Amino acid sequence: QISKYKALGRKVGNKYYDRYNKPDIKESLKKMYRKLCCYCEGTVGIVEFGNIEHRKPKKKFPKLTYSWTNMHLACTACNSIKGAKHDNKHPILDAVADNPISDHLEYKPDAFGVWYKWKTPRGKTTVQDTDLNREGLLNARTKVLLNALNLIKEINGSFQNEVFKVIQGIQTYPESDLRYLKKSKPAGVKNPA
Repeated sequence: QISKYKALGRKVGNKYYDRYNKPDIKESLKKMYRKLCCYCEGTVGIVEFGNIEHRKPKKKFPKLTYSWTNMHLACTACNSIKGAKHDNKHPILDAVADNPISDHLEYKPDAFGVWYKWKTPRGKTTVQDTDLNREGLLNARTKVLLNALNLIKEINGSFQNEVFKVIQGIQTYPESDLRYLKKSKPAGVKNPA
């Protein structure tokens, strides 16, 4: 219907573009994406409902409006920022088809936060067209990194405390016991020849 109206030079109403927007389609996308935005990987469905995102914009690619391979789950922010942007030469990454995404994008921490950096022109299009380094995402990624570093520090501290206790325990052995420990060997161990 959309193609027919366009061929006749008639205006296509939103009712034709929005036919895909059904609860069962959105639920299937939520399951497929584990309720994560296909671009920023933010959780969808807790604070906001999310959108069915058309990687290739439906206004520019009307024949792909109902194509399952063109429908993705996106948070409202990423979907709004991307809008109808499309780069034919370096299209935005497809979270399903372009795996692993790490071939195109990587996280890079610096003094100001954890940034999404691109490795390829398509990665660049994705970061720029969805503003993946916007303040909220930058802060969220930085918080995750800092929490992970604190956990590592805590684990290392616990481990170091245990090692310190063992060392203290050995130091409290009487000298005669330490000589015994050095001379004794586990059963079945032979002296080297």
